[in-house]
Amino acid sequence: MIKGIIFDLDGTLLSTDNDLCTAVNDVRAFFRCEPLELEIIKSYLGDGIRMLVTRSLPNEYLMYLDDAVELFHAFYASCYNETTFPYESVIETLQELQENYKLSVVSNKAQKYVDQLVDFHFSEIRFEYVYGDDVNHKRKPDPQGIIESMNYMGCSKDEVILVGDSTVDIETAQMFGIPVCPVAWGFQSKELLYEKSKVVPIETMSDLILFIDQLNYN
Repeated sequence: MIKGIIFDLDGTLLSTDNDLCTAVNDVRAFFRCEPLELEIIKSYLGDGIRMLVTRSLPNEYLMYLDDAVELFHAFYASCYNETTFPYESVIETLQELQENYKLSVVSNKAQKYVDQLVDFHFSEIRFEYVYGDDVNHKRKPDPQGIIESMNYMGCSKDEVILVGDSTVDIETAQMFGIPVCPVAWGFQSKELLYEKSKVVPIETMSDLILFIDQLNYN
């Protein structure tokens, strides 16, 4: 019986890709590189900021990776919430779900941005735990965030589900042995998500209610 729901953030609850794209291309401009298209940058998302910057720079600039990551943080701090918004039906669905389930967020995004974005966009949602990347937190697919979320939600391993838009989320759930609900509107194609999970991605967040009902009662 599912009692707790763990959500990814970027590409699952929030559309953050345009602001991330802006910061990435600001870094590239600093190194006198041409801007990348949004769809290319979206394919680099999901494994944290350092990996995003690594994937976004030509190899000859990777000797400056630490500086590039610092630059990204400086640029992103000025634009992280300029165009970011919750996806369709996300807030309404979360409001309904919190009446019957414990909710948490586990993201590979830096903790400070996760906290700020959740506070801004989901002030009326009761998340038991909000986990992001920092020096004490390991990134998905490591299960640390899942385990800590379970503890805060008071749920056992067979009582939680992970909802996410990436193969990293699928790998996290599979390695830890919990169900996963892929979403079709995020940063990776639903065909790839189905191939990796063998679960048909939901088309809107409101579909999650029926998805969980089917897990609980079938």
